[in-house]
Amino acid sequence: MGFKMCNNQIEYGAFRKYMNAANTRALKYTTEITHKGLNEFKLISAPDQSSLDMKLEAQEEKWNEKWNNIVGKRKQLEEKEASIEEARIKTEVAVKGLKDINNILIDSLEKDHSVKWENLKTNEEFPENKPHDPISSNKDEYLPKPSKGTLELNFFDKLSKKRKERKTQEFENNYQEKIKEWEEENGKIEKHNEWLLELESQLDDQIKIHN
Repeated sequence: MGFKMCNNQIEYGAFRKYMNAANTRALKYTTEITHKGLNEFKLISAPDQSSLDMKLEAQEEKWNEKWNNIVGKRKQLEEKEASIEEARIKTEVAVKGLKDINNILIDSLEKDHSVKWENLKTNEEFPENKPHDPISSNKDEYLPKPSKGTLELNFFDKLSKKRKERKTQEFENNYQEKIKEWEEENGKIEKHNEWLLELESQLDDQIKIHN
């Protein structure tokens, strides 16, 4: 019976051992290997299990390099699109804030500010002015710290110390990359929230000036 194992984008098919007619010696070992992201398939064969393991490792490294280049380009494109979208949102918020300030100023100019002394003789309590809706209420929430997850080792990884060490290092590197991205994104969120607070402060100053 064959077996099938998965490790990220790479999937192994059935592992087979071909014997001689007398069933006393192995002639070759074979297995299929597929990269789901690249949509590529290859049948690997070798005269012994150790050689098969080396060929699989070489094929993995070749595909991983190719896949990492593709992922890197996708990430750059996504970051560029995200920056454009972030700039668009900030512009919309800024325009809305300026419109709010302008409306407040226009409303203030249109009001009759002359003092009507007779109206001051009432005993009724003056109602409190309602504050404007705080711009800071639109602050973005910080992203949660990414989970490290669990390292998954397949059959071939456990057979080879070198493969196991390499996969472990890749796992650690990937997690550190996630942490770096998480810190960068939260840094952007922090700057955005600080900008909203500054905009709100400017709006409050304008209201105080024209009251």
